[in-house]
Amino acid sequence: MRMKTLVRTFSRILLGLTFTLCLLTLLARIALTLAANNEAFVFTHLSPHLSGELHSGKFEVSVWRRHPQLAITQLDWVAKEDEAVPLKRLQIGSIVAEIDLLSSLWYRSLVFKTLVLRDASVDLDIANSAYDTRQDEQPSVSENSLLAGLIRSSLAIENLALNLTLENEERQIDVLHLSAGPSDKGLALQGRMRLPHLISDDSIFEFGVHLPNLGGLPTLANEFQVYLNIEDLELERLTFLLPSIDVDDLPKTFSTQVWLSIESGQVIDAQGQLRMSDWQPRFMAQPLQVTTRFRGSVSEDEARIHLTSAEIQLQDTALGVKQLDIGLALDADSNWALRLLQLDVLDLAELNRLISSVRELPEDMDSLLSDLSPAGHLRELQLYFADLADWKSFRFSAELDQVSVSAWDEAPEARGVVGRLDASWQVGRVVLESGEFFLSFPQLFDQGWSYTHASGEIDWSWNDHAIKIGSNVLALKNDQVDARGRFSLYRPFDKTEQVELSLMIGMANSQALQAEFYTPPVIGEDLHAWLMEAIKGGSVNRAGLVIHAGLRSGAPSLPLSVQLFFDVEDARFAFLPEWPVIEDAKFFLHLRDTELRVDIEQGRLMNTQVNNAWVYMPPDAQRLFVGAPLVGDLSDITQLLKGPLGLANEVADWHFSGQATTALQLMVPLNDRDSVNVEFTGSLNSVSAASEALDLSLEAIVGELSYSSSTGFYAPKLNGQLWGQSFQASVETKNNETLIDLQSRVDMPQLTHWMAMDTLNDSVSGQTEYRASIVLCNDLDCPKVSLASNLEGIVIQAPKGLNKSAADQRPLRVEIQPENTQFRVDYNDQFSAIYNYGASPRGMLRIGSGEVNLPELQGLEIEGQVAYLDADIIDEWSTWLASELTKVSQVSNREEEKTDFPVTRLSIRVAEAIMAGQAFSNVQVAMRRILTEPSLRFQLSSDQATGNLTRDDVNQPWNLSLNELALTFKPERKAQASPSVVEPLLTERLLQRMPIIKVDIERLELNEKNIGHWRFELVPESDHLKVHQIDASLMQMSLTGQLDWFVDPTQSSRLQARLMGSELQNMLKSWSDESAIEAKSIDAIADFTWLGGAEAFKLSALNGRFAFSAEQGRIVESGMGANFLRVFGILNLNTLSRRLKLDFSDLLQKGLVFDHVTAAYSLRKGLASTMDPLKLTGPSATMTISGSLNFNDDQFDKMIEVNIPLGSNLTLGAVLLGAPQVAGAIFLVDRIMGDQIEKMTRIRYRLTGTLDEPVIQLMGQPTATSGE
Repeated sequence: MRMKTLVRTFSRILLGLTFTLCLLTLLARIALTLAANNEAFVFTHLSPHLSGELHSGKFEVSVWRRHPQLAITQLDWVAKEDEAVPLKRLQIGSIVAEIDLLSSLWYRSLVFKTLVLRDASVDLDIANSAYDTRQDEQPSVSENSLLAGLIRSSLAIENLALNLTLENEERQIDVLHLSAGPSDKGLALQGRMRLPHLISDDSIFEFGVHLPNLGGLPTLANEFQVYLNIEDLELERLTFLLPSIDVDDLPKTFSTQVWLSIESGQVIDAQGQLRMSDWQPRFMAQPLQVTTRFRGSVSEDEARIHLTSAEIQLQDTALGVKQLDIGLALDADSNWALRLLQLDVLDLAELNRLISSVRELPEDMDSLLSDLSPAGHLRELQLYFADLADWKSFRFSAELDQVSVSAWDEAPEARGVVGRLDASWQVGRVVLESGEFFLSFPQLFDQGWSYTHASGEIDWSWNDHAIKIGSNVLALKNDQVDARGRFSLYRPFDKTEQVELSLMIGMANSQALQAEFYTPPVIGEDLHAWLMEAIKGGSVNRAGLVIHAGLRSGAPSLPLSVQLFFDVEDARFAFLPEWPVIEDAKFFLHLRDTELRVDIEQGRLMNTQVNNAWVYMPPDAQRLFVGAPLVGDLSDITQLLKGPLGLANEVADWHFSGQATTALQLMVPLNDRDSVNVEFTGSLNSVSAASEALDLSLEAIVGELSYSSSTGFYAPKLNGQLWGQSFQASVETKNNETLIDLQSRVDMPQLTHWMAMDTLNDSVSGQTEYRASIVLCNDLDCPKVSLASNLEGIVIQAPKGLNKSAADQRPLRVEIQPENTQFRVDYNDQFSAIYNYGASPRGMLRIGSGEVNLPELQGLEIEGQVAYLDADIIDEWSTWLASELTKVSQVSNREEEKTDFPVTRLSIRVAEAIMAGQAFSNVQVAMRRILTEPSLRFQLSSDQATGNLTRDDVNQPWNLSLNELALTFKPERKAQASPSVVEPLLTERLLQRMPIIKVDIERLELNEKNIGHWRFELVPESDHLKVHQIDASLMQMSLTGQLDWFVDPTQSSRLQARLMGSELQNMLKSWSDESAIEAKSIDAIADFTWLGGAEAFKLSALNGRFAFSAEQGRIVESGMGANFLRVFGILNLNTLSRRLKLDFSDLLQKGLVFDHVTAAYSLRKGLASTMDPLKLTGPSATMTISGSLNFNDDQFDKMIEVNIPLGSNLTLGAVLLGAPQVAGAIFLVDRIMGDQIEKMTRIRYRLTGTLDEPVIQLMGQPTATSGE
């Protein structure tokens, strides 16, 4: 029953509440509708309460929806001018709101489901004084109620322009979006704004705030969170907010993204990232770019900042920092102070470059950092301040990783430092444990020391007066050194006081070459240099170095104290750098300040034993004294002569061997080692001295030889053997030349072999005395060998002029200079020659007496004159030279390669020369050749011929061009009983060497008769010489043909020629005053062969054939014409007429006229026989001649037939000779002989005998002789 009553009661109450809520909702909707319908009335009554005028463009309400909606456009509120309020004007483009009626009724405040303001503008004057006076006023109940409603509403603002006025300067904030609304546990506020005058025109400022609920409303009293994101904030535009900060100390732009937790107005936690661009504080020389990620927290009395990463960039460097922890604590004055700094790793080089960019560093800090140039890394770095009020209470520690510092003032340089560093205000220590370690004291040593292992401790401390750096025992090792050392450095801050360094190093089982690095140059530059060069190697048993020195140059000097010793075995030691090294030496070196002593117990200088040698330098003397007894082979002295004694050029090619005992002493000025004074004395016992360049080998030398740097070599008497003969010699140095004077005998084969003329061994023999001088010096003319002899006892089998008997004396002088590759020989004023067979071979040969000089250009020049030459002499000399002097161009070249001497100039004069039976007088042959050009040109001149012999290229034929050539031919007399034997001009050897020659003779004279212009070409074949393309011309006549001159197996020749032309009589008259034959044209062909060469040509030896024809001419019977008629088989007409009892001498004196003449002959061993009878056709008769003519004995046998055609109206004379005088004579004969002459139309007769005594027999008549 009760339950029913409770339910009924609750239902009534709920129904009443529902009705009341509905009624209120209805009233609210009605009120909104009334307000919308009375827009002007509402704004008019609201304006006084809003301290300004309020206007609206349009006010719309939609109340019959779940959430009533109202929309207001163009809302404009302007504050009254007399009102001192910060809000001056508010303009809103549109307001769209949905009202949550139930929430509004519940919270008794206007709650919006959504409230959106768009395109609003707010003008604020935040400097208004009246506004400032109301800062502390408490909000009214109505304001709290309105605020409570707004907090529970979802609000949004789009495109709000907030115009701020501060101290008459306008600022603008563009709110792109701002939203606020309830969250699960409070209020969430977020927005995006653009601050064109604060950040930049295009950058966006984003923020977010979350406020928790406290007592039902959000509050700032408890912890809340803030998010900020600012891009490229230009801080110089915020100076109005930060008037106490100098804009020059601010970054140009500032960007950040940060999450903050704030409680009671203080940040208790923060994290985010920060970027500052172009930040150049006043103390920096370059702008910085800073980027960092951080996390921090703050407790009651301490704060911690952790930089996850940070990078500071300059123009040319960057410092990166990771995992940096900074601990801050409140000091006694409640100020934050640094307590702890921890860092994983720090790059010292980057830090140094960053610090170096600071514009104003403390005094000397800039130069200190530049000199030190720290590099490497500090790891696990920690800086802790025990007392926040005293910065000197710090304790610093770090792990050193490949740390290096350069030398600074008097401090040493160190690299590769690995270990741990601990330091406080005035003391510090490095515990060293390095794998690759370098240490250098540049003021004492030129080079530092590198070690593969270094361990020990280095401490430092300082006070107001000085800093002290020192070490305990350091263990130092590498492949060459096992050392222990320690050092201490005392450096006063007062620069007038001296810096003192003490250094102690001990070594064992080390390499002697390390002496170079552990010997300080302060002992003296020259002594230090000598000592470094003297020790070439070895094993150090023990060594020690102690130095105490002052390092500050501007302070009063401190006496230098240096002690150094080395105990070395298996050493290599040299007195001077260029001297041979003493091997397997055992020595002890001790240096005390500037006094040095080296005791060499034993050693070996090349193959010479060295015992108890020593080196000593008195204190401050700068001169070394050396003494060394040497016992061994003299070949070692060769190395000393060529090297340290400075006689490399004098004895460069000499090699010495044999036993000698030598005492060597040196004085070495350390500051002028080129002035070393050397002295030695040696006893020679069967010593050998050989020179490859001179091809000399002196054997079994016995005597005393001494040398001094000041006086040179000296030996009054030496005995030995050369070329198998005993000699006596002396040695002396004068005027920087060492002269070896030697006397002995020599077999000629030994001498010719030495002269590289072994081919003369078959021509020379015997033994003779000579005197030789060998000059050694430092000039290019040395070494030089001169040999002189009168050749008495020598037999020379050679051509005339060069040969001699053993009793004859002919002076010979030979001089060889192998260094400048020069050779000279002079022989009895008959010839002299000088050669240089080097890289540019050149030389001169003079035949006869006169001077010879080396030409400047490459090649051989030949000059001279000869009184007489003939074929026999040329053949004799050429044969001898070809067989004996085939290597004459190598006359002093002792290498295997052949040295060629191409002739570049030739000038030879021959008074008289007989060639091929022709005499030539005053012959001159001249030639000058440029080796770079292929052409050759010889100029030829004599009384009989002038011209040139040229060749354009080695592959081109020679061209012999003669202006004139005069020959004399004397025909062989028939009366000679035995014909002379003519030596052949062409031999097989000459043929093989003969080139192709094109000959052009402008004027050829034979027995002073011009026989025309001749051209032909000499072409050597394998077995014969071909003279072809013969082309001769004189006036209207021309001769062409070819001559083949065979040399193997027996000499024979063949001539093929053809003579053609006109006006033959002109050519014949040029040879003599009269012409034997006259013809308008002539054509003759010959093909002759004979045994022998061209020089054996004669009619009696010819074989072959000959044919000719002539037109329109006559044969003149007088002088040369008579002989010419005999040659052609034509009888003497005068004799014939007498034989016929017809005397026509007075009528036939002008010769025999013909129209046409032809003939063909064959020749066999001088016997000419007609092949085609000679046929002469004239105006009145025809003559035919056949038979033979023997040129061996001038015997002939011919049959002659004359046909005389007679007619009744033609007289015999007119027909026969075509002359009226003859016709008259025939008429007289006719009267005497009557009818008989008419029968004589054909006359036949036989002609026999010789040309001088012909026998004529008229056929059918008794024989008639010439006497009849």
